[in-house]
This record gives sequence, structure tokens and C-alpha cells, in this order.
Amino acid sequence: MFGYDYRSRNEHDYDTYGLGVPLLPPATANQATTFKIDKDYTTDFVTYGYLINQRFDWGDLAGISAGFRSDYSSAFGSGSKPFTFPRGDAFVRISGFNFWDGSGVSKAILDWKLRGLMAKRAFNLSRSTGFQR
Repeated sequence: MFGYDYRSRNEHDYDTYGLGVPLLPPATANQATTFKIDKDYTTDFVTYGYLINQRFDWGDLAGISAGFRSDYSSAFGSGSKPFTFPRGDAFVRISGFNFWDGSGVSKAILDWKLRGLMAKRAFNLSRSTGFQR
């Protein structure tokens, strides 16, 4: 399996407030005596990457899969190298083997599958502060 992802967005955050608004309703922003701009923030964000994954199954008895994802992001600054995250998983269905049939355990546990996985994950970027070097 091969997948590709591209996302681009332009974030704007503009926060203002007014002081000195009269207490009698209806109060509007035009009645404030002082205006303040608390935050005026604009940033472009682009990320793209790809995913490669391969799965092999042996009937319903066992299976493995392995792959990786590689991401580029403008949050890491220009000229940054891609971050690559490997992954893998496997399963064995113990109850699918012949010794399971007729055993005392098969009467209590009808189906039993062992699973395991390994993955490296990315850390979360805060949308409000971006990546801090």
C-alpha cells in the first residue's frame, strides 16, 4: 500500500478587547474608551508526506505487517529533513491451531488471538505557538 498526504493552511488569530464600556445596556464596542489588540498572529503551514505499508497473512492463523511514514513540515523550518516513523505489527491466532480443538481451554475461551505492535510516533505541535527551536 502507498499513500500520500498534502495539507496547506493559513492560520489567522486576531484578538481585541475594549475598556471603559458603560454599564447600562445595550453596550457595544463603539462605546469603549480604549481599544487593545491582544494578538495579531498569521502563519502559513504546509505538511506533506507519504506512507508505505505491506501486510502478509497466512489464512486466519498469523500475519505480519511493516511500513513507515515520512513527513515534511514547514513547522520545522526551511531546509529540514523529513521525519520518518517506522511501524510494524503481528498476530497469531492460537485458537486456530489443531491442538486447540478438543482441549479443555477451548470450552472456556472460544477464540484467542495474540497481537503485538511497534511504532514510533511524532510529538504534537501546538497550533498556537508552533515549533520552538
